[in-house]
Amino acid sequence: MKYISLLTSAALLAACQTPATPSAQSNSANVSVSPSAAQRVWQLENAPNTYMDWTKLPQANANMGCNNLNFKVELQDSGSLKVGGVMATRMHCGDKMAQETAFTRNITEMTRYRVENNRVLILENAAGQSMRFVPKEITQ
Repeated sequence: MKYISLLTSAALLAACQTPATPSAQSNSANVSVSPSAAQRVWQLENAPNTYMDWTKLPQANANMGCNNLNFKVELQDSGSLKVGGVMATRMHCGDKMAQETAFTRNITEMTRYRVENNRVLILENAAGQSMRFVPKEITQ
């Protein structure tokens, strides 16, 4: 089980990883580090069963297919990011737990954010690994 969790964590980061972007690109009209640009509901790229709600920052919540997650997010105009205090409900959901565990572990390591083309939220850690999110389509 531990081996599967490690593989899933590695796969989540690998699937979401993008190359580091030079700081000069942050000044581009297509890239924003404005906290207001990031305040919306997102889903992990290529994972429509997930969501991360940043509409009521600094309080945020998410669901990666099983438990509800609550955490605090602090965004700065400089593009810095601080995530902490992750709490979750405690249901066990079989194969969905690996994605949730990887998200919980990785989200707290993210230190930078940017929104590209108003359509992709990219969170990066100090090692340059990233998580990519796209706007969540809300259906009623």
